[in-house]
Amino acid sequence: VGLGSGMTGGAVMRHPGVERLDILEISPEVVQAARFFSAHNDGVLNNPRVRVVVDDAKSFLRTTDRKYDVIISEPSNPWMAGVAAVFSLEYYGNCRARLNPGGVMAQWVQMYESDDGTLQIVLKTFSLVFPYLSVWQIASGDLMLLGSNEPLSVDFRALQQRMNQTAVKADLERIDLFRLPVLLARETISPENAAFIAAPSAAAHSDFYPVLEYAAQRAFFVRGDTAIPHLFEENGSPRPSTLLGRYLQSHKLTEDDFKAFALFQTTHGIFDPALFRSLLTAWQNNFPQSMLALELSAKAPDRGTPDELEAARLAVKRDEIFQDAAKDPGLLRLYAHFLSRTYLAQRSAFYLPPATELESALRRLIETDPSNQRIYKLRLAGLAWDRQDDDACLRLAQSGFDPDVKSAGPINFNLDPRAPPRILARMIDIFLRRGDVGKAWNLCRQARTLGFVGSPRASNDPILEMTYRKSEAIINQAAARTNPGRATP
Repeated sequence: VGLGSGMTGGAVMRHPGVERLDILEISPEVVQAARFFSAHNDGVLNNPRVRVVVDDAKSFLRTTDRKYDVIISEPSNPWMAGVAAVFSLEYYGNCRARLNPGGVMAQWVQMYESDDGTLQIVLKTFSLVFPYLSVWQIASGDLMLLGSNEPLSVDFRALQQRMNQTAVKADLERIDLFRLPVLLARETISPENAAFIAAPSAAAHSDFYPVLEYAAQRAFFVRGDTAIPHLFEENGSPRPSTLLGRYLQSHKLTEDDFKAFALFQTTHGIFDPALFRSLLTAWQNNFPQSMLALELSAKAPDRGTPDELEAARLAVKRDEIFQDAAKDPGLLRLYAHFLSRTYLAQRSAFYLPPATELESALRRLIETDPSNQRIYKLRLAGLAWDRQDDDACLRLAQSGFDPDVKSAGPINFNLDPRAPPRILARMIDIFLRRGDVGKAWNLCRQARTLGFVGSPRASNDPILEMTYRKSEAIINQAAARTNPGRATP
């Protein structure tokens, strides 16, 4: 949907398995102009397997009897008059009706000239029709939503084979996506989470309730920006549910993979700088003889954090700091703070930094700074979650939240108000991964009672809010299967 210069159509037709392609374009002038780009779009308009239809997409989808394996929708920005019509519930419903079983819907979404409210409308609307939704960052200012009616099964070996097909590989090389893990890393939010990002207050865009065009125009006028892709980026976590996370569980990155990541970043600059630095650290750790990794690290605009330098300075007096903490834990608290911030800046799907010294500092603080011991236990729980020691995470977190002030110390989280909601999200995640929805939902209700969900508190965590919505959806789905008509908990 949307011909543009024909580049997408040309890329599709490089795949030898494509039997036919219908291109819908509402403007005949665009079709004429696309012919001037034949050298770049592989002459897609002259391909015998391609049919160009000059028509409104919604009209065509309602009248055609054809079915498709993939529908790609690439409209202009929704702030332009009329364009929001192809972001509506009704439009997506028409697309779903034209998809074969197992079919995929791809929706291009612009991040520039937008804001969080506008993007939430798009995500809410899309996910109501395509419940299995993932978010891919395809350029610095562009997202691609991939949606389906059922979970998609991805065979990495088959995907690699298709990427190696001559015409496909040549096309991917033009945009530096010729290595499988680099391509997989473009998925930033997995189907496990993407459908639950939009807040309950976010409206769905409908032909009968057209909220998107006005919201998009307002965001354009005030030059809005969206933080959602950064806030919910999963590859910055040691335990992402993304395809990259799955791939890394069974595949080690080769040095050629690292080089391909570096080429993609230095050419396109899409990765978050901290995530790229984490990648470079993993590269140096896995291939210490690599001078290129060292050079890129030295040239990277993000040269680490000042906290890393401060931690190194204090480490010289480490033993004295630990000993003096019995009288005054202030300096040890600072040391642990710098170690923690350094650790958080370095961790990602690519690299889990060593945390032995940080854990030692936190355990010493539990002994010497009992008034803040709950915070230190929660931080230890977070480290345990990162290394996939879920039993230790739950044990430490439960101790940190223990209501017994005699055994667990005063209920005081002032040192780090964001720690409780952050760790509650981790605990809920563990129970969801284990399939123990009941325990996950009990924690969700506690989080809501404590005001960590559904309130405007500055310390609230967007990941906890999202995890709460995911748990609620799972509970509702289970209730609908066993007792149709049951109310939302």
